Amino acid sequence: MSGYALPLADFWPGAFNTGGPVRPLRKQRLSGSLLFDKRNQAGLRERFRAGLYFPAGDPLEISYAMLAEAGLEDPEALKSWLNATRDWQLPREPCLVCAISESAESRKPVADLSLPEFLWSAAVLGLSTDHAYDPARPVIWTRNRLSRLIAAYDAGSFYA
Repeated sequence: MSGYALPLADFWPGAFNTGGPVRPLRKQRLSGSLLFDKRNQAGLRERFRAGLYFPAGDPLEISYAMLAEAGLEDPEALKSWLNATRDWQLPREPCLVCAISESAESRKPVADLSLPEFLWSAAVLGLSTDHAYDPARPVIWTRNRLSRLIAAYDAGSFYA
């Protein structure tokens, strides 16, 4: 029997208690932002905002229909198509991204956007995660990504 040890998972979690009463588990969600402080203490410069509002219809279906209207086969081809235009080039530097919790109705509906304006926003949203925009990433479209409103900030001068 020497050298045999029971795995810790076999013990009741309170087995290692020091003798005091078991305290109730408390959970509290913490949130804060350096980016949306009105004084912008971090000194970050907002580079751009992107957001699409789909009042009716599926965001993916509408986005792929607009992509086909531009004569493109997939969202990844959209990067080179936009960068070939002078007015709708994608930002070339990575940025910090923060979701904006404005109501969807405060944004322009997709029916009011021009084709390049829509595709630029869709490309930026597809290149952005919840916290970063990176032009080297592949363009990934999901219903959630296409339906959000984001603000991107220049991260070059940020130091924490």
